[in-house]
Amino acid sequence: MGLLTPLFASVLPILAILLGVAFVWGVFGLVARSRRRSSRRKYFATGEWRDEPPTDHQKEYADDLGIVYPPSITRGQLADLISRKTGQ
Repeated sequence: MGLLTPLFASVLPILAILLGVAFVWGVFGLVARSRRRSSRRKYFATGEWRDEPPTDHQKEYADDLGIVYPPSITRGQLADLISRKTGQ
């Protein structure tokens, strides 16, 4: 038992530092995730995505639905066509 006390006393500061680092890391991670979510919400809320080219997944889905679309279509226009076709 006498050996554990000095060993614990030497390890305790290291544990405190590691816990502090883990706490700060977690806080910064939460802040970064919150900012990403916020900017993502703003991106979709403002409709900026609608003027971009459609994603490959979006084009594949439109093809599977039998939607014919021009090569110059935007992401928003294709989303509207898909919504109309699926009734959503």
